[in-house]
Amino acid sequence: PLLPKGFQIAVLEGAPPFTDPKSFAFLLKFPKDYVVPPHTHAVAERVTVLKGTLNLGEGDKVDKTKTKAFETGSVLVAPAGGKHFAWTKEEVIIHVQGVGPFGITYVDPKDDPRQPPPAAEAKVEGSTDSSTAPVMMGPKDIKFADAPPILPKGAQIAVIEGTPPFADKKSYVFRLKFPDGYKIPSHFHNSTERVIVISGTLEFGAGDKWDDKAMAAFTAGAVGHIPKGGNHFVRAKG
Repeated sequence: PLLPKGFQIAVLEGAPPFTDPKSFAFLLKFPKDYVVPPHTHAVAERVTVLKGTLNLGEGDKVDKTKTKAFETGSVLVAPAGGKHFAWTKEEVIIHVQGVGPFGITYVDPKDDPRQPPPAAEAKVEGSTDSSTAPVMMGPKDIKFADAPPILPKGAQIAVIEGTPPFADKKSYVFRLKFPDGYKIPSHFHNSTERVIVISGTLEFGAGDKWDDKAMAAFTAGAVGHIPKGGNHFVRAKG
């Protein structure tokens, strides 16, 4: 009951209500004509729109005339403490990710489905958040440039949050664009990698060596988490 009745959740990482200082990720499905009243979070909220159009506004009250529409492929970062609300005209699915404790506090306590509402969430000190200003980008707003040489030539990158090469202990978000047939050989990362496929098909395999037979195909809307130290390789199709 963190949100008004009618939504559905699919937990990908962590355990609701995501109160420990760990990473979390989940999908939310909103029905048509759904409203999330103005609220804040204790840490930054990172949202990717996977289906439909999410209408988002900032402020203390729901005012549908002062919202922006974010279509499939949009990415949003709401900083800790930022007041915002959302509503839908159609079914919408979003991916939400961050580092807890997450928390939600409604601007008007009467909007909270948890009655009586809990005490307001305090902003988390020592948070891993690197974003202090809202990020609201539709697909056309995301500008790509050549990726750094940590990847084979041909990839492009669009940094949403953080600063390459993302060497500090702060949250980061970026988009990668691969040409058709692009390959990344077997490799691993020092932290968990969370991937959302926005367009095309990403072929993924786990292991120390390239193996076509070991690859599985993931189309737009697919999500995946690769734990730190896990060897894997990928290829773009489309």
